[in-house]
Amino acid sequence: MEDTSQESSIPLCSSEQKETAVGRSRQLLRSTTKSTSTLPTYQGVYKRSNILKDVGIRSAHHLSPKARKLFMVAKNLRKYSKKLFIEKTNLKGRLKAAQKFISSPEYIKLRLNTTSFNFITSQLKLQKVQPQARRFSLDNKLFSLLLLKQSPKGYRFLSKIFALPSKRTLDTLLAKVPLYAGINDLIISNLKAAVNKMEPLLSYNRASDLIDGFQDNGPEGRHPSFADKAMVFMARGIYKKWKQPIAYYFNSGGMKSNNIVVCLKDIIRRVRETGLKVVITVCDQGSANVKAIRDLYSETEYIMRGHNSRYFGFLVDNEEVVPLYDSPHLLKGVRNHLVENNCRFVWRNNKVEVASWNDIRTLYNLDDPDEEFKMCHKLTDVHINNTKKMKVSVAAQVFSHRVAALMRGIARLSPQNMPSSGIEIAEFLFFMDKVFDSVNGAKLTSDPGKPLRCVVSPTSPHNEFWTEAIKVFQSIEFFNERRKYVPPSIKNWIYTLKGFQYIWSKLQNWGFKFLSPRNCNQDPIENFFGQIRSHGIRNVYPSCQSFGFSFKALLICQTSNWTSRGGNCEADGTFSLDILKDLVSGTESAVMHIPVEDVSTFIDVPRDLNYSLVKRGTLTYIAGYIARQLLKYSKNCATCRGDLIGDLRVLSVDDKFIIENREYRRNSLLSPATNFSKIFN
Repeated sequence: MEDTSQESSIPLCSSEQKETAVGRSRQLLRSTTKSTSTLPTYQGVYKRSNILKDVGIRSAHHLSPKARKLFMVAKNLRKYSKKLFIEKTNLKGRLKAAQKFISSPEYIKLRLNTTSFNFITSQLKLQKVQPQARRFSLDNKLFSLLLLKQSPKGYRFLSKIFALPSKRTLDTLLAKVPLYAGINDLIISNLKAAVNKMEPLLSYNRASDLIDGFQDNGPEGRHPSFADKAMVFMARGIYKKWKQPIAYYFNSGGMKSNNIVVCLKDIIRRVRETGLKVVITVCDQGSANVKAIRDLYSETEYIMRGHNSRYFGFLVDNEEVVPLYDSPHLLKGVRNHLVENNCRFVWRNNKVEVASWNDIRTLYNLDDPDEEFKMCHKLTDVHINNTKKMKVSVAAQVFSHRVAALMRGIARLSPQNMPSSGIEIAEFLFFMDKVFDSVNGAKLTSDPGKPLRCVVSPTSPHNEFWTEAIKVFQSIEFFNERRKYVPPSIKNWIYTLKGFQYIWSKLQNWGFKFLSPRNCNQDPIENFFGQIRSHGIRNVYPSCQSFGFSFKALLICQTSNWTSRGGNCEADGTFSLDILKDLVSGTESAVMHIPVEDVSTFIDVPRDLNYSLVKRGTLTYIAGYIARQLLKYSKNCATCRGDLIGDLRVLSVDDKFIIENREYRRNSLLSPATNFSKIFN
């Protein structure tokens, strides 16, 4: 019994069983080698096979140790072969997909623009089709029409290589468009449809929670009109070279004259609050600006009616401000009128002389075409044909001493080449050169031959020349075959020169030793606009939002004194009076001064507030805390301490209710003064 139980608990293999196991192991090895060398597949899918079942064994426990090791090797090889089979299948699928995509139209479309793609695809479809059976899309016909109009000969040559529509097909296409001489309703209707699809430059400003792009005049309010113009006001030092943009507004079609009056008066008042004295205003000859100045004068005359007015400018809160016009704009205005018409004037010889632009053309044609030998090397076709009417430098280079001297010399020494009228136009050019020098000087001392191109001083010849120049401008008139007239530029020159004389007399009374006329023009604001247009990339037509962002960026980064290359104005040499960097950095140097009304020493707090006991005590407690914090900022000033801190015993029972119940010590909480507690309540 014992031997039987022992045999049943310990399995043993007989010699016959061992031979059977070895044979199965050899069979297993042969089966494994076969399965790894040739992977059975069925329709591209790996065929799963049971290795042990193939050799007639149910479990690996029936194998000998060596056979079991071989089984594990075979099992791992089988898994690895399966992995390789799957990777191969995936790579084949990806390769087929890639080949299919490369040959598809989508791949070609990614590498070509729309016109090229349409042309190439049409060629692939139509090359093998007979010419009479070819059908072209509208885009292909329009592209072919463009080629035909560029070069008919070239189109005939391309038609032999590519499948292109015939000329008759394209003529039939053009015949479908009903166009005729005059205004075409079809063009107008298409233009109207295109305009209706346009969206105005509106954008949401998350910081201000407003829609930018509408007319906005600041305190005057917003208007539902779409804004397309920006108006900027800038302050500039008349003695020192500083500038500071003050405000900007958005308007539709430009700011109206009545709005200019309101904004200008408001800005003058706000600038005066800073301690600065507003002496003059400078603007161009825009119709709205001229009317605004006229309206300001009308208000001054209404205020001064019945009195002998001793003022040259207009009054804002009983303080005089002298308006001037920008001298570079005045110079361009005279040049533009001289190009189209002749000019009569009286100057040094006290006789009427005539200036004609034809004489300037004659001088330009007489000059050597070789750039190295030209006498007036700055004169070009741009100057003679006046193609850049807005460039100040172009007008100043024509109205120059060099051009005047050369024209006068040729007219005197070579009358067969230059008519005698050249002497008269030379006089006019020389006069305008001196006038512009007198209002554009910035140096303390004048250059040789240029006595007026310096600052105005008691010893400089400016005042005498201005008196003489005013008489010359009063004699100027332009004329042609149909009419004669005095343009606004001449009238504004007279007014501006009188304004300079008046301002210089006032500055002398105030103790000024000199006046720099260049500080009285619009160059800083013109350069500021140039910086906005070139801010970022090329911002020639900024939206309202981008204009505001550029305005702030130029102030914060203090780059508003830079000038763009090839700009309309010279570098003004000014610096920003203040920058807004402190508002961004959050430092304590940016202090906002809030005007507070003067408070009397004793304040009677009305008793009808119906404050509860807890509320009155709480307010007194908070007042003590605020007083303690204020003492830190005032560095424990004795005067401030007397105004802020008081005696707890002086407070009423209701006021000190919270303080006494919380049992704060005097070091941790200070009792507010009675008057400060009343102010806080």
